[in-house]
Amino acid sequence: MTTTKGPVTPGDLFKELRLRRGIPSARQAGSRAGLSHTTITNIENSTGPVNMSSDTARRLSRIYSVPIWLVDKIGTGVVDALPEDLDALLTGKVDAEPTRGRIQPVRFLGTVSAGVTGSGVAGPVDYLGVADYFLGTYRPEDLYLLEVTGDSMVSEDARKWVPPGSIIIVHEHLQPQPGQIVVAWLEDEDMGVLKVFEERDGETWLMSYNASHSPIHISEETPALLRGVMVANWTRAPGFR
Repeated sequence: MTTTKGPVTPGDLFKELRLRRGIPSARQAGSRAGLSHTTITNIENSTGPVNMSSDTARRLSRIYSVPIWLVDKIGTGVVDALPEDLDALLTGKVDAEPTRGRIQPVRFLGTVSAGVTGSGVAGPVDYLGVADYFLGTYRPEDLYLLEVTGDSMVSEDARKWVPPGSIIIVHEHLQPQPGQIVVAWLEDEDMGVLKVFEERDGETWLMSYNASHSPIHISEETPALLRGVMVANWTRAPGFR
């Protein structure tokens, strides 16, 4: 006698998601998410749409390292299978429908110098609301905001223009590619800088748009830690503060 397995339920998918993320039990998932193991168990036992709060959905999104829209879609029962490559959802843009019309809290970490002086990268000082439209399909948890100081990222070319006072969005997990703007921590200077990432003959350089600022060669003698890639920025109109 054979038995026929029923359709995949939201609970089945949440359990599969937990196991694929290497979390062996509902109790451990609850502990990581700050939820009771009973809550996790009830979610995984759901055979129909899951009634969960936005806070619960965000906590699950964080511990399972997936966008919140995927948690929402699993919970409402509109998907019957998980994406094969979950990690593609974590670090980059994905071909998926982002949420629209919501404001997401993104960490604001203070200032970053776009020159040889400045206050560097400060600790977290606040959260600023950013519309989903500007976040695209990046997870808010992977992003942070900085205010730019210094003039090394301005030039006569309007395409190469990140002036002081700009607010930038930085993705802290992306692997920088040549030509992209990065935030780097200069260990010897004990400060953060905003520069263009370049690789030449196996060597790494941090370049400025402003020709009056010298390139920075990253080496054992001048170490630096890359803190993320700029993915967007806002600039005030001239004459406004």
